[in-house]
Amino acid sequence: MRGFLKVVGGFAVVCASVFLFLLWNAMGYWPIPKTHGLIEAHFDLAHGRYKILGYGLPLRGMDKYISLLHERYGVDYRAVAGCTVSKDLVDYANAYDSVSEPAINRKFGHDIFKEVASETLSFRRQSP
Repeated sequence: MRGFLKVVGGFAVVCASVFLFLLWNAMGYWPIPKTHGLIEAHFDLAHGRYKILGYGLPLRGMDKYISLLHERYGVDYRAVAGCTVSKDLVDYANAYDSVSEPAINRKFGHDIFKEVASETLSFRRQSP
């Protein structure tokens, strides 16, 4: 009888856990992508890897922006998705960037992303 109760109790715990996780996900409170993004950003920064993540259709002049970030500051840009982006991927990328962008700006002492963006906009205005 004890073995049976152990199996039934274990099954009930698994079922309740699955139900709660599905409910949590349906309500939009799934923390795993955000947590993964935060952890990966801290790991990359601790190992001297500076990058930001992006998603969506690339803007005009994005290739120049990416090359300037890399050439001047050694910051890599990684596109994680094109025009079709899941909520989990958006959460992951935003969490990653929420850690990496301030750390990169602290390292260089100013907002390098704003600086490079303004320069690439000026390049676009000058080109025909």
